[in-house]
Amino acid sequence: MPAASGRVALPSSASPEAARPDGPLQRFGLTFVLVATMILGPFPLIAPAIVAVDLISTLGITTSTFGIAISANTVAAAMFAPLSGRLTDRFGSKLSTVLTMATAGLGLIVMAYAARLSVLICAAVFAGLGQGWCNPASNKLIAERVPAGRQGTITGIKQSGVMFGSTLAGATLPTLAVAFGWRAAMAVYGVVALVTATGVQIFMRSDRGGRTAAATHSEATGHARHSPGLLSGGGRHVVAAANGGGWVPVGRRGEAVRRAFGQSVPLIQRSNPEAARNAETAAAQLLEATERRVRRRLIGIVTWYSLLMGSIVGGVSRFLPLFAEEALGWTNFWAGMVTALMGVTAVVSRVWWARTTERRVAPLRALALQAALTVGAIALLFAAVDVGGALLWVMAPLAGFSMASWNAVAMLALITGVPVALAGRASGIVMLGFMSGLSVGGLFTGYIVEWTGSYQLVWLLFGACAVASTVLALLYRGPGPAV
Repeated sequence: MPAASGRVALPSSASPEAARPDGPLQRFGLTFVLVATMILGPFPLIAPAIVAVDLISTLGITTSTFGIAISANTVAAAMFAPLSGRLTDRFGSKLSTVLTMATAGLGLIVMAYAARLSVLICAAVFAGLGQGWCNPASNKLIAERVPAGRQGTITGIKQSGVMFGSTLAGATLPTLAVAFGWRAAMAVYGVVALVTATGVQIFMRSDRGGRTAAATHSEATGHARHSPGLLSGGGRHVVAAANGGGWVPVGRRGEAVRRAFGQSVPLIQRSNPEAARNAETAAAQLLEATERRVRRRLIGIVTWYSLLMGSIVGGVSRFLPLFAEEALGWTNFWAGMVTALMGVTAVVSRVWWARTTERRVAPLRALALQAALTVGAIALLFAAVDVGGALLWVMAPLAGFSMASWNAVAMLALITGVPVALAGRASGIVMLGFMSGLSVGGLFTGYIVEWTGSYQLVWLLFGACAVASTVLALLYRGPGPAV
């Protein structure tokens, strides 16, 4: 269709109705669903830890057995994550979000009323499906329904949902357990998850309209993604302008094409429609081949990065309070306060990092910076034994700003760097790496501390993981501003 300034655009598949952006109410509703998904998906892992004393006493199990039962949730989440990504891409983000909440809710209720250890473990495994599904489902929701330019902020808010969930569990479950018993306290959140899932199924619009509206609005506002994902849109088209008698891609999309290939794409002649169609087909094939190569490299690097950083998070988050008490002689209250400081910092930092990354910093460069800052946080942990525990008050906000916030940037890298149709699958692969690291980090921290009687070797190993993560993120090379 003719365009202003002598430009020609081969039309996309979006309809005028779908091009209208969402209003404030729809945006609020989507944000609520995203945050609720990230709160409720991991909640079956958080809740038992809050009521652990009563749960262990009631079932008559040991602390180590309880740890194995809860670890089953994380293992199930890691194993299911790649499949959940494929299911999300196949069945859509809405149904995947509903099933995430439903599996978490049912798992919580069964865990709450488990009378035997075997039932508790089976329920934890079932609930792990929701934990492994929450990121692929929510990432695809953002990729489909949120226009570029707002994806960073929404991703940061969404990733803060996990921290909101931890805070909510710690603030409400003990009170509910005292008033109604620990079983009823856990079951209440199971019911909340099921009710929320029902509400999403009833009130959220279908996937197709959300995907088209977001993609079309991004193009209408002229905002281009600064990643390889820019090269694939809802309806593929080429915008062209006169240049030396021929027609070549121009504008943001055309600049991305030239940066991606470092060569001229086939000319599109306005006077020769058949040549234009052939040129568009050739350009599309070239784009797709390059995208596949860049996409595989991006997903691979982010997955290995998530494995390394996940191991650090798994060890530090689970053993920081114990380290403060055993190695530094702190009371339980102050150990909890320094952990809370790290968590509060992470809530704010995840939003800031995601917003800044989308607008100013390439995702992989941001991940490299976060890993480098993590090296500093680990160094403070290592020095705290000899220098003094006061270093933890510096370490906590630094860790919240780095090691506890990187996943918001990693998820944004996938949302903006992978085509919408593959957003769920890519998220599932990365979550496999993260969940595996989370499990291994916590497990080996306990064994190493028990073997050596000290945390120093653990901090050295985690420092090495952070250095490796920094180098890994710096190794990424992709087209255009993504690097």
